[in-house]
This record gives sequence, C-alpha cells and structure tokens, in this order.
Amino acid sequence: MKTTRFFLSTLLILPVLFLLPSSFAQDYSRWALPEGAKMRLGKGSINEMQYSPDGKLLAVASSIGVWLYDTETYQERALLTRLTGSADSVCLSTNGRILASGSWDGTIKLWDVATGTLQRTLTSLGSVVMSVRFSPDGQTLASASAGEDWGYVIELWDVTTGSLRRFLSPEDPSEALSMDFSPDGQTLASGYTDDEMRLWDVATGDLQQTFSEHTERRYHVRFDSVRFSPDGQTLVSASQVVTRQGGHKIYKVCLWNVTSGEPVKMLTIGGVDAVSSVSWSADGQTLARGNLDGTIRLWDAARGEPVKMLIDHTDAVTNMCWSADGQTLASASRDGTIRLWDVATGVPRHTFTGHTSPVSRLYWRLHGQTLVSGYEDSKVCLWDVATGVPRHTFRGHPENDRSLSLSADGQMLASGRDDTTIRLWDVATGALLHTFPGHTLHVSNMCFSADGRLLASGSWDGTIRLWDVATGTSLKTLGTPIGTLTASADLVYDNRMAFSPDGQMLARSAGGVRLWDVATGTLLHTLTSQTGEILSVRFSPDGQTLASGDGFSDWTELGITEHTIRLWDVATGEPRKAITGHVGTVASLCWSPDGQTLASGGGSSGGEPPSPDYTVRVWDVTTGELRRTLIGHTGEILNVRFSADGQTLASGSADGTVLLWDMAPEALPQKK
Repeated sequence: MKTTRFFLSTLLILPVLFLLPSSFAQDYSRWALPEGAKMRLGKGSINEMQYSPDGKLLAVASSIGVWLYDTETYQERALLTRLTGSADSVCLSTNGRILASGSWDGTIKLWDVATGTLQRTLTSLGSVVMSVRFSPDGQTLASASAGEDWGYVIELWDVTTGSLRRFLSPEDPSEALSMDFSPDGQTLASGYTDDEMRLWDVATGDLQQTFSEHTERRYHVRFDSVRFSPDGQTLVSASQVVTRQGGHKIYKVCLWNVTSGEPVKMLTIGGVDAVSSVSWSADGQTLARGNLDGTIRLWDAARGEPVKMLIDHTDAVTNMCWSADGQTLASASRDGTIRLWDVATGVPRHTFTGHTSPVSRLYWRLHGQTLVSGYEDSKVCLWDVATGVPRHTFRGHPENDRSLSLSADGQMLASGRDDTTIRLWDVATGALLHTFPGHTLHVSNMCFSADGRLLASGSWDGTIRLWDVATGTSLKTLGTPIGTLTASADLVYDNRMAFSPDGQMLARSAGGVRLWDVATGTLLHTLTSQTGEILSVRFSPDGQTLASGDGFSDWTELGITEHTIRLWDVATGEPRKAITGHVGTVASLCWSPDGQTLASGGGSSGGEPPSPDYTVRVWDVTTGELRRTLIGHTGEILNVRFSADGQTLASGSADGTVLLWDMAPEALPQKK
C-alpha cells in the first residue's frame, strides 16, 4: 500500500472548475491549466466512476481530478481539480447534487454538481483516501484511508457540518479496499486485505459481523470489491485468493447471505477468469463482472448463470457502474477508454477516449508541430500541439513488453519483450520491421542514437548490445553494467541510457554510470554518486558534459535533504558542478537546444513521511541557479523535452498527462 502524499503541502491552490457547453468540448486540453502551462495532452488514468441518479452525467475520478461527461451528447462537461493530487475515488449523493472525491493527498472534497464550486474540504486521519461512499439519505459520508499514524481506518462524516462522527477500525487494522452502504443506510460493508469482509453498525460504530473465505488451501485473501444487492439481503464480493502452493492466484466472485454470513453462490466458469470488479444492476437481477482479459460477463444473479459477454476492451476492465434504468453499463479499462454499453444488445453506444497511463517517453518531431509520447501500457500517441488532438495512435503488446524506446524522429518504436527479443515497429503503419534475438534474459531498457541508425539495449543478462537498426544485426556486446535493475524500475524510468549527440559514446546508469566508446566497446569512465544511485543521464548538445540525476538512496539516514544533479566532464570523467534543490528523486533530465538551460523532473522520495517532488525545475547551467519551478503534475515527472526552438518544454508524468510549458523569458514568474 502506498502512503505517499501526491501533493506539495506548502501550496495553496484555489479550486478550479471548467463547466462549458458541449460545443467547446474540444478545448478541454486547456481546462484548469497550472500557471505557465499552455496545453495538457491526455486526461490522466481512470480510478473510479459513477452515474448521476438521472443518468445524464458520468463522473470519473482520474489521476488529475474528476471529469464529468455528458452521457447524452457524449462530450466532456467539466473538470473538477485542485491540482494537488490524484482523485482516487468518487461518489455522487443520491439526489445527485453533491459529488465527493477522495484523494491521495489525504483530503475529501465535496463539490456542488450544479455550479462546480467546492463546498468543503475534509481532512482525513490518514494520509491517503482510497474510497468514499454516501449513505442513501446523503447525510453521512464514509471514507476509507491509510496513514502512518492511524494505520487503516474508515471514517464517518456529517455531510452538512463536515464534522467527523466516528471512525471504524478492527482490532487488527488492515487496508479497506472497498465499501458499500446497505440500502437502508444502517449497515456499512467493507472488504479488506486480511481475508475478511466486515459489516458495521453505522449508528453505533460496532462491528456486527465478519465474513471470511473457508478453504484449507487458502494462503491469503483480499476482497477487492463488495456491493450490497438493491434489496440489501445479499452481498457480492470479488476477491483474490493466493494459494499456499506456489502462490497461485484464484479469482472469485461470491454471493453471500447478509443475515447468516454464509456464501450461497459462486460465479465461476472453470475458474479461468481473472476478476477485477463487480457491479449490480438497479433491479438486482443482473451482475456485471469485469475481467482482467478485457471482457465483461453479465450474470443472472438469481440463477448464478452467465447470460452475456461484452467484448471490446483491449486491456483489463478496472471499474464498472450501471445507469439507474439498467439499460446502460459503463466500463473503464486500462486501455484508456470508457465504454457505454447497450445492455440489451451488448454493443457499445459510445466510447470516451483520451485517458492515459504513465507517460515515460517524449520526443518532438523535427518541425515542432508534433509531439510523440510513449506510455507505460505500450501505447504511442502522435499529438498535434496546435490543437491538442492525437493525429495517430499505435499500441504495442503490454502483456509482453518490458521496455520501450522511440527513435528521435518518432517514426520507430523498439519494444523489449519477456521472450528476451527486441522488436522494431513502424509507428505510422504498425508494421513489424525487425526482430532482434540475442539477449538471454529480459530486455530492461533501450535507446536510439540521434540519427536513428543504432539501438542500444540493456538486459538482466548483464550485457549491453548495440544493434544496426537497418539490418537488425548485433554489432557489439558491451560488458557488465553496474548493479541490478528490476523490471518495474526500468520500464518506468526511460532515462538510464543515452547516446552522445554524435553517437560515439553511450552512457548507462545502474547504480553508477559507465561511459562506453561505441566504436571500440572500450569502457571510458565509471561515474559514481556519493548520495545514491543515478536514475537519469543526458548528454549536453555539444557532447562535452553529462548530466546525471540522483535516484533512490538511504539519503535521509545520511542527513541529506535534497537530491543532486551532477554535471560531469565527459573527457575526464570528473564532476564539474553539483546542483541541489529536488526533495525527491531526479527522475528525468533534458538540455535546452543551446545548452544553457537544464530541465529536471522530480519523483518520489524516501523518508517518513515521504515528501514527493512532482515539480519540473529549470536551471541555469553556468551558475547552477534555479530559474523556474513548474507545478501542475500529480505524479512523478518521467520525461522532459525541450522543443527545437527552446520555446516550449514538454513534461510527461506518471499521472498520465503531458503538460506543455511556455519557456519564453517573459512567460513565467520566478519560483524558488
């Protein structure tokens, strides 16, 4: 469980709402922009969603705020955000007038849906709010949160006054993943990671009943989703059971008798479906079961039999909700889409697009009118920066890709795969150009030379290979890098490897940095940081200086309060300058075209409590002074890129969005 606060506690940013007629929907790329930004590409990842009672609006909690969609015109209607943290959960009151959003910054925000004004902010006992639910009468709000001081707790709030009525916590607190009020509002059901579901008396806060799995093979059970049936007599749960034998996962959907606490029916088809979410229809007759393979099964709840399968998503279904009339089912997926299904026909009525996974790669096309972004889910988008509209989208194979790299012109995509091969794709056509065999373990990270002729790949097998892109042949194998990298670290951080501008040297960080002569394969220098591993490396435009950014370390134990950017003399391997300022890791770096400015993207931090630094900082290379601090992302800054004229800086974040910043000298005030 992450307890990181996705915000900067020192900021006070006014709430922002954009509620516009549907005719202006195409302008959502300019809604709620932070100071200094001129466009946002992408809507962020999807966390949760809910229909309004009249079915006219769909509220979607995302990594950058809450989006409101008009379900009749299929247009974006509003973006509710304070720009301080991801909206992880969302709930609408029964009358549809109030919207509650729970955030990873430890707050719950109550919004007036009609006007979009922020009515109240509630501060949780925990540092992260994972779920929010209104009682049927709208008088009570339940929130599930986690934090270092209080552990895992459910809080019950008075919606009118904003006061905390009570909190619910079992004797051995564990993470509450899901909650639901009974239809009469007297009971709250909660699903936990400690093998149990619990029923709480809302009036007294007493624990009424505990439900648990019964199987001798059980090792661990987590209840990902719990929902009351509309008549309140049945609970449905979606759970993961990890067995003792090899840690094998079994996914279950179970119907429970609320009175007896006993399971009455299991919804399975040979145990083959990996379940991610469940949802009741308003009449209680149908259950929707979302699966990790992208399918949705509709079940007859009384008979416990499947009646229909909905197929259109290309990745896991993460969330679903029914319209009040039961005619439409909304589903969100890791493929970045929300589909509105006609339940009678099983055909999507509409698909909302634009939601995106973490952005880890950015490249400007040479003419500067197109920005190419690569995402953690193996998708590549070519954006028209004048309109904010994607010109083209290409998707790889996320279930097999361990690492990705784009050529500087954005025309080729290299994907490193589980099968130890590298595949080269034509982004425009999606055609497979080459398959490069050679590594013996997973390919962890890659980079193209500036002219696109060479591809370097690093692997868990301890080698770096240089490839001829035109022919697909392996030209050279370099020696063992420093340290060992994990798949997750390399997949997200695309900045560990870089060619010099002339393609004659290669830098690769894995703990420290090694500089290689590409032509001879000779190790030129080994660069090490005294304050932690090096997470990002970039050569200056003239190739004479290498910038490196500190990554994860035991820096708090050493008494270090800031992570360091170091400028190294490439010829001698000696450090020229140390620049400090980031309180989190330096996740990404980029030089301006003239080499006078360095941009850095902040990341996570160590320490208790953690202090993440999701800022973009702009530095004067000569003096090492901070010129600007750009604030607006709600996740790590995984990539930064200057345009060819140096007038625009693009930042790609783990929040799933790209922000375009105006870098003209007069555009932004100084921030320190």
